[in-house]
Amino acid sequence: MKKNLTTLALFTVVILALFLRGFNLGSLISPYWEEVALGYDAYSIGQTGADHHGTPWPLVAFESFGDWKPSGYFYFAAASIKLFGLTVFSIRLPSMLAGLLIVVGMYFFSELLLLRFASRMPKTQVALIQLLSVFVTAVSSWLIMFSRAAWEVNLATAFLLWGIIFSLQFARNRKCRFLLISAVFFAVSVYTYHATRVIAPLIFLSILASTFFENIWSVFKKGVLTHIQKLPKSEVLIGCFFLLLLLPLIATLRSPEVSQRFAETSIFSRLDIITESNASIAAAGTPGARVFFHRYVLFSREVLTNALSHFSLDFLFIHGDVNKRHSTGYMGILYFLDAVFISFGIYVLVRRYKLLGAFLLIWLVIGVLPASISLATPHALRIVPMAPLVLFIVAIGMSEGYLLLKNNMKTNLFRISVISLASVYLLQVGAFWRYYTVIYPKESALEWQYGYQDVMTEVQKYVEMDKKVAVSREYGRPAMYYFFMNSIDPRQVQAQDSTEVMDQSEFITYKNIVFFDTADQVKDSDVIFASPKSKVVTDINDQRDMTQVYTLSSPTGIPLWIGYEKK
Repeated sequence: MKKNLTTLALFTVVILALFLRGFNLGSLISPYWEEVALGYDAYSIGQTGADHHGTPWPLVAFESFGDWKPSGYFYFAAASIKLFGLTVFSIRLPSMLAGLLIVVGMYFFSELLLLRFASRMPKTQVALIQLLSVFVTAVSSWLIMFSRAAWEVNLATAFLLWGIIFSLQFARNRKCRFLLISAVFFAVSVYTYHATRVIAPLIFLSILASTFFENIWSVFKKGVLTHIQKLPKSEVLIGCFFLLLLLPLIATLRSPEVSQRFAETSIFSRLDIITESNASIAAAGTPGARVFFHRYVLFSREVLTNALSHFSLDFLFIHGDVNKRHSTGYMGILYFLDAVFISFGIYVLVRRYKLLGAFLLIWLVIGVLPASISLATPHALRIVPMAPLVLFIVAIGMSEGYLLLKNNMKTNLFRISVISLASVYLLQVGAFWRYYTVIYPKESALEWQYGYQDVMTEVQKYVEMDKKVAVSREYGRPAMYYFFMNSIDPRQVQAQDSTEVMDQSEFITYKNIVFFDTADQVKDSDVIFASPKSKVVTDINDQRDMTQVYTLSSPTGIPLWIGYEKK
C-alpha cells in the first residue's frame, strides 16, 4: 500500500513539474535574441550540416555575434526542430525536458547520496527525503524559470546531475557500466555550458579519486601480495576515457572558441584591481605592502566577495538576480520558507552527517567558483549547477522539521502544524506562479525583446513586394529574428555570408534589407521600422515624405515600433 502511495505521489509531482515547465512554453514569454540565434543555427545544422555562417558541424562551440556558445544545446535543439519545426517551442523543448530530468533525477540522487554518505539514517527518513527532494525541485521558482527558456545551463545541469547519479551507483556496486555512462554524461555537460567546463571535470575526478583510494585502502588492508591483482583499474581506465572525450575541448583551450568568454567576463580582465594594487604598494612604501597588496591578494579578495554575494539573504530570498531574465524580482531564487529548512538541513549535516556535509561542501565550492570569477555577481544563471545541492538540503531540513513535529506533538496538533506549513509553502508557489504567468510577461517584455516576432512578419511582407526595407538595431540582433521568424533557408544565408556587411558576425545587410544604427543608413529605403523615439522617426516626421503603416506597443502600453512607407 505504501509503495503504491509513493508511486502515486511521485507521478503527481512529475505531472505538476511538467505543467509548470510546459504551460504555454512557446508563447508566454517572447524569445530572447540568444534563443533565436541558437534556434536558427540549430535549424541550419539540421538542414545543411553547417551553422548559418557555413561552418560544418562545430564540435566545441558555435560562433554567435562575436562570442562562442558551447555546442551541446545546438544539437539537441536541432533534433527538436526536426521533429516540431522551427518554432519557439522547439528551441525551448530541450531545456524543458532537462528540467523534468532534474526533477526525476533528484529521487535517485538523494537516495544514493544518503546511502553512501549517511548510511545510519533510518530508511523511512531516506524515503521521505526522496519524495521531498522531488517536490521542492518540481516547484522551485529558480529551476522553473530556467526550464522555460533555451538556457544551456539547465541542460548542462541535468547531465551533471545524472553523471553524479551514475557515479554514485558505481560506487555502490562497482559495475563499470555505470561509471562509463557517468563519464559520458559529465562529458556532454562539459560541451553544453561554459561553467560546467570547470564544474563537471572537478566533480567527476573528485568522485573517481574518492572511489579509487577507497578501494586501494580496502585492498591493502587485506594484504598487498595476495590481493595486488584486485587493485581498482576501472577508475583509471574510465578516467582516461573521460579525458579522451574532452580532447577536442582541450585542443582548443587557447582558441577564441574557449578562451574568449573567460577573457571577456572574468574579473581577471579588470585593470582597476591592478591599479589599486600598484597604488597601495606605492603609498605604503614598505616591503610587507608588496605581499598584503599584491594583485593576487586583491583578486582573491574579490573572488571571495563575489562567492559570498551568492549567499546573501536579498539574493536568495527577497529580490533574486537583478537581471529580469534570470529572476522575476518578485522574490528571491528560493522561497521564504526555504530559509528555515536550509537552516535545519545545515544543522543536521554538521551535527549528524559530517561526511555527507563534506561532500556537499566540496560541490558547493566547485559550483560557485565559475560565478565567483565573473564580473556580474550574484548571478542566478551561473550557479544553476548548484541548484540540486541546495534543494537537497531544503529537503533534508523539511524531513527534520517533519520528524521534530511528529515526535514532540500530539497527533491532531501535529497534523494541523504540517498542513499549515504545507499550505504556506504552496501559497508561496502559487504566488510565484501567478506573478510569473500574469504580471511578469508584461513587466519583463522589453528584456525579452517583445515585438520582434510581429515586426519581422510585417517586414517579410514588404520584402516579398521587392521593397527596400530598413529595420532598427536599437533593440538588438534584428537579422537573426528575421531569419528565424520567417524560416529563411539557411543555404541562402550561408551564400550571403561573405558578401553582406557584418558587425561581429551579425548581418547588417541582407539582400534588400538593412539593419541600421544611424539615420544615414536608411536614405534609400522604401519602408522603415524603428523606435518611435529614434532620430530617424523625428526626421521622417519633419520631412513628411512617408506614411505611417505600422505601430506596436509593449503589453504595458509603451510604444516600441513604428513603421513608415514612402508616399
